[in-house]
Amino acid sequence: MAAAGGDGGEAAKSALAEMDRAQHAAEKKELEDRVSSLRADLEAKEGQLRSSQQTATDLEQQLQAKVNELERARADATKAMAEAKEAASSAAAATATATAAPAATSDDNNKSAELEEAMAKFKEDLAKSQADLSEAKESNTKLKEKLKKSIAKINEFKTAYAKKKEEIAALKEQVEQAKASQSSESDAKMQELEAKVASNDAKIQELEAEKARLIEEHASSSSAAQEQLKKQYEDEQAALRAELESKAAEAQKKLEADLEAERSRAAGVLGEAAETKQQLETTKEALEKLQSEHATLRAQNEENEAKLNDLEAQAADGAEAARQVEELTAALAERDKQLTEASKQYREEQVLRKQINNQLQDLLGKIRVYCRVRPMNSREKKMDAQECVRFPDSYTILLKKQETTKEGTHKFVEKEYEFDQVFAPGINGTQEEIFEQCRGLVQSAMDGYNVCVFAYGQTGSGKTYTIAGESSAPGLKPRMIHEVFDIAERTQKLYEYEVSAYIIEIYLDRLRDLFWQWDNRKNKNKKAPNLQPIKDAAKGIVYIKGAQEKTFTSAEEMLKALENAEKTRVVGKTKMNAASSRSHLIFGVRLKRTDKKDGKVYYGKLSLVDLAGSESVGKTGAAKQRLKEAQSINKSLSALSNVISKLASGGPSKFVPYRSNMLTLVMQDSLGGNAKTLMFVNVSPSETEFNESNSSLMYAKLVKEIKNTAEVDTETKEIARLKQVIAQLKAGQRVEDDEILTVDAGDDGGDAGDDGGDAGDDGGDAG
Repeated sequence: MAAAGGDGGEAAKSALAEMDRAQHAAEKKELEDRVSSLRADLEAKEGQLRSSQQTATDLEQQLQAKVNELERARADATKAMAEAKEAASSAAAATATATAAPAATSDDNNKSAELEEAMAKFKEDLAKSQADLSEAKESNTKLKEKLKKSIAKINEFKTAYAKKKEEIAALKEQVEQAKASQSSESDAKMQELEAKVASNDAKIQELEAEKARLIEEHASSSSAAQEQLKKQYEDEQAALRAELESKAAEAQKKLEADLEAERSRAAGVLGEAAETKQQLETTKEALEKLQSEHATLRAQNEENEAKLNDLEAQAADGAEAARQVEELTAALAERDKQLTEASKQYREEQVLRKQINNQLQDLLGKIRVYCRVRPMNSREKKMDAQECVRFPDSYTILLKKQETTKEGTHKFVEKEYEFDQVFAPGINGTQEEIFEQCRGLVQSAMDGYNVCVFAYGQTGSGKTYTIAGESSAPGLKPRMIHEVFDIAERTQKLYEYEVSAYIIEIYLDRLRDLFWQWDNRKNKNKKAPNLQPIKDAAKGIVYIKGAQEKTFTSAEEMLKALENAEKTRVVGKTKMNAASSRSHLIFGVRLKRTDKKDGKVYYGKLSLVDLAGSESVGKTGAAKQRLKEAQSINKSLSALSNVISKLASGGPSKFVPYRSNMLTLVMQDSLGGNAKTLMFVNVSPSETEFNESNSSLMYAKLVKEIKNTAEVDTETKEIARLKQVIAQLKAGQRVEDDEILTVDAGDDGGDAGDDGGDAGDDGGDAG
């Protein structure tokens, strides 16, 4: 009936597990379908967005081309305005009446600056759609008004030019009149002078006639008188001639001076007239050029107006496209948000599923397996090795490797492993974080459970660092020891505790007591005790017969004793590790807790196992004694692998080869026994250690399938007293009758039978 009940319970558990798996599969499929639908919608929206973005890009390019044309037109207009300004400035120097032209040019220059500002603003704010186009229209209207004003100014300039031309014609007429006047005055003076000369000639002729008459009248005069008269005549004639010559010279000089002055005045007037004529010709050329440029600007303005109308139409189309792009972008963002939320929910559900699964496995007695990845070491960094691991979440590790296909191409293949917890360097892999995940095991040991923590992995993967740590970063062992005594101190009002410990190593398949080795380190000739692993069949716990078990009252006292004992452990240097463990180290803490209220006793055990690393002789370079040690280590790990494979297979045969090796014999209560067991699989992140890391992870995956049956080791106060009485009787000690009489006969017989059974089992194990 009990067997049938057990089968029914197993069937019910199987049915519940199957229902859970089916439910999880249905939920997963529904979520995957939902994610696929969202992804398809997202891809469709992305296609629409890309199309809209391309249309917007084309419109932007067209608008940019139009803007560039407007820029070139603006540059040409600016250049024309500058030239007009220069010509107008030249005209302003020629005449003050032509000031209207420079004023018009200045206005044009101001208009050009405003046009440039409007164009720059139009280019900068084109993306603002209709508002910017309205501003461009307003700017164009202002430009038209300014051009009209410019035309008016040019007409004024034409009027001023005609007026100036008339003034110049009048000035030329005045010059001609001046020349005629000067010529008339000169002729009059010449005539007057000639008249005077003629008058003098007439007087001379009169004097000559008078001379002839006198000669003729006084022919008869004496020669002396004639001579005197002749001399007097000559003197008068010379004086008269001198006076005439002097007056003629003075008149000539005055006439020449007056003529020279008139010539200078006429030359000045002619020069001014020529300069004014040249200025007028230059102004006329500038005016003609300005008129030509004005016509060009008008044509450009009309062309710009047409382009602006085109731009308005294109901008309207662009605004519509931009609106559609915004709508599509918003829809796409919403889809992205939904997809992100769905992915987040999916990841959270995956993590929750793994947590629930881990809790279920704990309830079913499965061994918990933690994976710890160390950082890259100096040797791997020196080799420039790459990492081959990544961590999707805190329960999963992916191992990546490059493989060659049949076609000769290379591809990366990832192998996924899931464990109860994955610790990654730089994420959650500190010593403190790891201890927090293991702290509850200490309480389990204090409550009477058999607890075992062991570290497995290749040499140099960080097993000893995880278990023991170092002074600056203590590992599990010192932290758990402190936790034991901290719990004892916190609960000392409720319980009494006895804490003892032993530490042994398995070296070359032999047990070595490290407490004994330290105590007898100076006595080299003393023979070490023969240690034997013995299993208590009733409790299912293995203890080491012959090993020293020391009692401690504080964490500091125990840690000091362990520090000394571990100095006698066998270590050696290899190419992979400067201080490689050459043995398996097993540290056990035995706990006895007595309830002060009802006398109930709990027996707990906490074991920490630092396994030696699996070794590749080619990588470690082991030789002679190191080679012998490596062969022994690999042999023991191979035996452990066989035990794990047998336990994980769950086959019909119940035989498990624990006795094939000393390591499996010592650990039989931790693998498939009654212990709460936690395994750390330590791996390297380097691609150079891919094969070893993959092998370790596959090994750990098998361990995860092993089921233990953890039970509290406890006994009542009465049973504890009876066992004490039996022990006294076996030892030949006298026991009071009233002590024996208080024991129920049925219970006594049962206990005696149990004790005998234990002795028989112990004897069988010893054999």
